Amino acid sequence: MSDASTTLLVGRHNETIVIRVGGRVTAEFCPALKAFCNEAGQTSCEEVHVHLQECLYFDSTFLGTLLCLRGRFGEDNIVLVSPCEECLEGLKRMGAHVLFSICDEPLPDDVEWTSLTERVASRDTFDFQHNVVEAHVELARTPGPMQKVYEPIARQAQKEFEEKHGWDTETVKIPRPK
Repeated sequence: MSDASTTLLVGRHNETIVIRVGGRVTAEFCPALKAFCNEAGQTSCEEVHVHLQECLYFDSTFLGTLLCLRGRFGEDNIVLVSPCEECLEGLKRMGAHVLFSICDEPLPDDVEWTSLTERVASRDTFDFQHNVVEAHVELARTPGPMQKVYEPIARQAQKEFEEKHGWDTETVKIPRPK
């Protein structure tokens, strides 16, 4: 569930999409974040900088959404910026710290911020559930310990999505166990 202390601001700085995350970011915010990045990416954005210095917690759907954005913008073009200690520990626990470039830099001064905090998706909507499936499929595709953890979760999410929406998710492939 979303937390009232969550901050999710987005904007552009030159050819970079800038995301500022504060508090607890969860799955409910991910469809709006992904939609903004896809729209902004239509107009010559090359990188996405995700500022995490104020982020205390993120869930697996948020991490999977960042992996989906890697597919859109390129593996090296999603940069995690200044993650706080709790955030960095979470990334390391999941083995995700090696999946992204991580750097320390200040927030740019001249960003016109748009808040996505109020654009919380209802868990019952198609977009929310589709994003959860895509995010967890991306986590399941990641070689290593995350794959073993998220593969059964992704398969269950796919099954429930297909049953509820009559949607064939076979186009979203999860590696088969060997």
